[in-house]
Amino acid sequence: MPDTYLVSRTAADDAAFLALADLSQVLDGEEESGIIGGQMVSMLCARFPSPGSVLRRTGDADGGIPRALASTSTAHGRLMALGYAPTNSNRYVRPGADDTTLAVDLLVPNLDTRLRQETLGGRTFDSMPGLGVALAHRLSLEVSVTLSNDEELLFTTTVPSVEGAIMLKAYAWKNRRAMKDAIDLHSLFRIVEAHPLEDLGGWELDDVPARGARRDVGQILHSLADGWEAQPPPRIMFDYRQVIASIRTRVARPR
Repeated sequence: MPDTYLVSRTAADDAAFLALADLSQVLDGEEESGIIGGQMVSMLCARFPSPGSVLRRTGDADGGIPRALASTSTAHGRLMALGYAPTNSNRYVRPGADDTTLAVDLLVPNLDTRLRQETLGGRTFDSMPGLGVALAHRLSLEVSVTLSNDEELLFTTTVPSVEGAIMLKAYAWKNRRAMKDAIDLHSLFRIVEAHPLEDLGGWELDDVPARGARRDVGQILHSLADGWEAQPPPRIMFDYRQVIASIRTRVARPR
């Protein structure tokens, strides 16, 4: 029985959701693996509806996998078997309907605080800080997508807990300062404020003293809040003060 419902309105949306279903199949049964990026946020917002969350579509499907899996040809072979071809770096594509393209990106963890590229098993991957911690606590979702032709797409997938999703989006904000990451942080914190934390996969960002990746994330988020208090962001599509309030009350400030 599905617990997460999404609706596609265009052929481009169809392609993104079909890529998501394919990637979920590729990662099925793999430990410390899951869907990340914009699709992760969309599914968490659908699974945990919350007042004020902002719908944001993305055109590809991002997967986080452990370095051990990336060092083998397992994920590569499964994507090839589904008709995908590797392009630059860690991106795989296959043609879809109506001149669309299905795109999948694979990322691996690193112990740094920045995004970078690494070569594992002869293939190049984008590596992301906090990814290993985020995928240590995962949620399984039964997803139903109504495609633009009214057909139903059903699949099971795995995503980080809401805390893990916030950690990944905090690192993304630090590395690229993209408004899409701020929007996603806002939507994820709306979930935190609207649902019991135990339903969201747990919450440790308020632990004192903060350690490791959670300490890094605390510094990033409180720095974001400090900056927005000093200089409100321009032309923003949500109430940034809600994000500041959630950070101040839900995330320990490292000393």
